[in-house]
Amino acid sequence: MENKNYALNSDIIVIVGHSEFWSKKARMNFDNHVDNGKNALILSGNTMWKQIDFGENGNKMYSYTDDHPEKNIYPDRLTRGFSGIQSTNNYTEIGQFYETSEYPVYPSIGADWWNGGYGYGGNADTIGFGLNQLGGYKILDNHSALFNGTGIEVNDIFNIPTREFDGCLVKDFDQDGNPKFDTTLFHKINYYGYNIVNLSDNGVKINYSALFAFQKSISSGVIINTSAQDWCYETGLGSSHKNAVVINKITKNMIDVLQQNNASEILFD
Repeated sequence: MENKNYALNSDIIVIVGHSEFWSKKARMNFDNHVDNGKNALILSGNTMWKQIDFGENGNKMYSYTDDHPEKNIYPDRLTRGFSGIQSTNNYTEIGQFYETSEYPVYPSIGADWWNGGYGYGGNADTIGFGLNQLGGYKILDNHSALFNGTGIEVNDIFNIPTREFDGCLVKDFDQDGNPKFDTTLFHKINYYGYNIVNLSDNGVKINYSALFAFQKSISSGVIINTSAQDWCYETGLGSSHKNAVVINKITKNMIDVLQQNNASEILFD
């Protein structure tokens, strides 16, 4: 992703694993890929959370915090500026979210870590969906090509045990307690399912992760985001659990849709 030609020459960019550390150049290349009408699939969580730099020779990775003595010499190595403030799960502070961040993640991938959290570990072990509450998605909308051949119904929960989920802004809740995610920030967006996560390491700060697809503008490509760090891990695609069959099928469907020239029509019309 450091080479812009890699992104420009790719029809689909697929981000897998725990893809946390991104340089500013890589992020700009990703955004340019999508802004030029090409598609992306994010099979990752905690995505683009920290800014890094590869140094003068490109053979070392650097990531500095605000108190590093070289922060003014190498500003591209600072971790600040890649996400908003912790209170952005509060819908009324969306303006503050954008104003306090130089290059926020949310506009790039439709989610971020501040609005997400842990699927398991500590206080997260008792709040989420899935087997033993280790992570899973409750389905809100199954009327999508992404679910073809899966047998998934609305209100079904499929397991995707995941340590870290990215999350989305919640505007309200319906009468059943399901989150109503903000749909005003992008040209088109569909939310298919959600999980309850905990952002706090010590206490409880409830956020909501989502499985969703969106299009930033009328001319941009489509991004499908699973928001789940372990989607491709041994608890996801590589699992022996029966839900691995569902995850594999959804993944294949996502790739098949994104390979089509009319992916936006398939997903949003």
